[in-house]
Order: sequence, then structure tokens, then C-alpha cells
Amino acid sequence: MINSILSVLGVIVYIVFSLFISIPILWTCGAIILDFWGII
Repeated sequence: MINSILSVLGVIVYIVFSLFISIPILWTCGAIILDFWGII
């Protein structure tokens, strides 16, 4: 019982952590792409 609860919490923490990491990276890539097209 405890193991299943811990595994579910681990998955939720992993998803939230990966979102917090990926969103700034996507924003940075989007800004670079927009600047690139803006220069052209």
C-alpha cells in the first residue's frame, strides 16, 4: 500500500519537475527562433 502511494507521488513529482525544466527551455528556443526570423 505504501509502496504504491510512493510510486504515484514519485511519478507526479517527476512530471512536475520535467515541466518546470522544459517550459523555460521551450520559451528560450521560441525567443531565439523569433529573433532569428525577426533578423531575416
